[in-house]
Amino acid sequence: MRTTRPPVLVLAALLLVACHHGSTAPTTPRPLAAVPSAAYLPADISGAVRVDVAKLRATQIWARLDKAANDAGALDSDAHAEAARAHDILNRTREILVAVSTKDADHGIAVLRGQYTPEDLQGWPDEGTPETYRGHVLDGPNGTDDHRATVLGPDTLVLGSTAWVRHAVDVTIDGPQAGVAPSRAIALLPKEGDIAVAFAPDAAEQQRADVREASGWLSFANGAHARAHVVAEDAEVAAALVKHLLETQQQLMAEQLVHVAKLDAVIESFRVERHGQEVFASLDIDQPTLDDVVNRLEAVVSMMLSAQSNNAKSGAPSSKAGAPSSKAGAPSGAGAPSSKTGAPSAR
Repeated sequence: MRTTRPPVLVLAALLLVACHHGSTAPTTPRPLAAVPSAAYLPADISGAVRVDVAKLRATQIWARLDKAANDAGALDSDAHAEAARAHDILNRTREILVAVSTKDADHGIAVLRGQYTPEDLQGWPDEGTPETYRGHVLDGPNGTDDHRATVLGPDTLVLGSTAWVRHAVDVTIDGPQAGVAPSRAIALLPKEGDIAVAFAPDAAEQQRADVREASGWLSFANGAHARAHVVAEDAEVAAALVKHLLETQQQLMAEQLVHVAKLDAVIESFRVERHGQEVFASLDIDQPTLDDVVNRLEAVVSMMLSAQSNNAKSGAPSSKAGAPSSKAGAPSGAGAPSSKTGAPSAR
């Protein structure tokens, strides 16, 4: 069975802000609405994630996660400083659009829309050698030259693989290419939710793919609500996917960490059904249940961080009292479908 490589999830977008950095040169300002975020993307992308940061900031869970991130960063002053800078950028960000290619794992880009200055990407550690492309200074974050970051204007920051960042610079200077339709992945992105995800391999990839297309969204308005839709190669593949998802649900229910954090209600709310070659999945929990889950997760994380801190002070290995082992954490089969479960894949 071919292995699945799903599109980057929302945390990738947030981590990219913290990890990709470098100095930039100012460019001619363009109004936020002048160039849609999707216009900066190459036409051959196969996966996309859109994060409506403005909507997320208005939810109750944002403040909770924000506090948890600050508490975790307090253990390392350097990490805390970098997290604070990334947090400042996020506070000025309205939307993040991430795109990836399943043909080449090294090809991806994140387009951030909001309010930025070249100084936002200066002074990060491990900066690479800068290059100048059509008058724009692109830096190699993390000491590499295969990924770049730059501020295209006061409303746009891009970071990702060098070729795709150069393409974004071309769009900034020349404007969007006329007559070029957005990729299928962009067209599939749901309008609903705070976070939307879509995956659509091109015609060549479809010849060796078990999944024709997939899309979904996640909202934290009044609780947590998610929807997903997958079009499989055929009904047999769709049935295998449903079987795998239901088995994973049962495996998770048997995990110790699930009971400690009281995640039972979340997992039990997951629903999946099949109609021919199409699979529909959903998850709905109300605000009180979500608050209770977050409270318990915060307590578990706090204990883990405290144990790590105590071990660091005593010189004991952190692995002995750090995060729960695989026996108490997520099951090995809870990730992407594997050939052992018979679940479909994208390749």
